[in-house]
Amino acid sequence: NSNSLKKENIYFPTAENPQNYDLLIKKLGGIDIFLLASGSTDGHVAFNNADSNLKQKTHITKLSIKTRSDNMKTFPKFNKISEVPKYGLTVGLHTISSLSKKAILVMTGKEKKHAFKKISFKRKFTTNWPSSIIYNCKKAKIYIDKEASVNS
Repeated sequence: NSNSLKKENIYFPTAENPQNYDLLIKKLGGIDIFLLASGSTDGHVAFNNADSNLKQKTHITKLSIKTRSDNMKTFPKFNKISEVPKYGLTVGLHTISSLSKKAILVMTGKEKKHAFKKISFKRKFTTNWPSSIIYNCKKAKIYIDKEASVNS
């Protein structure tokens, strides 16, 4: 299929050299569209927890209990919190904001109502709600469904 992604055009960071990922993205001309989601309870984005450093590039991070708990919903194969990894390999807030040409934050479902309320009242980046990085991105858009709406 001519519309599908070619395997040679899909890249992942490595745990051994996570910093090389940002260099590769830069070399390839950046990210055309970065699709983001917000953690339901703590606003994590990728695996960037509250108080993540705005200058951080791709790195290994310790996952908060809230992030691990949210991931039980995202990945239903986890039956209990002890099965959820304690560390994650993630793009950093700097990777998201500086290497994206356009960013879209999507929040769907009633469990994202709290996240949408936090994002819509902030209107700027704050370290205690990492998905607010959307406000530091070029050509930023936020999309929600009716269930995530504050008014629903």
